[in-house]
Amino acid sequence: MSDQLTGDDVLAGRYHLEKTQAELSVDLDMVGITTINRWENGHAAPSGAWSKIVSEYFVKKVGKDWKKTVRTPRFKVLLEVRALASEQGRRVKVSPTDDIKTLKELRRSLKGDS
Repeated sequence: MSDQLTGDDVLAGRYHLEKTQAELSVDLDMVGITTINRWENGHAAPSGAWSKIVSEYFVKKVGKDWKKTVRTPRFKVLLEVRALASEQGRRVKVSPTDDIKTLKELRRSLKGDS
């Protein structure tokens, strides 16, 4: 079961590589931006052949243990920011290049608004 990819895995890998959804879409060739967006927003997850293609891409770009590598403290704060914003019905714009300090400030402001 640990081989199954989640949308968070895709998001973490993309953020680690500092790529936009469009850039990842080009790299993955036949995967569209809409599909990547659905994966990352939890509406679907890569499965079957897509799961294998995406995993192989991240193994090639990041390394064999890419899932552990990309799950950084920065990424964990990013997930928390996304969850807080979602709970509040707000949209937040975060970038693959946002540093952890920026993300923590955004998290703090969201917690203050709740």
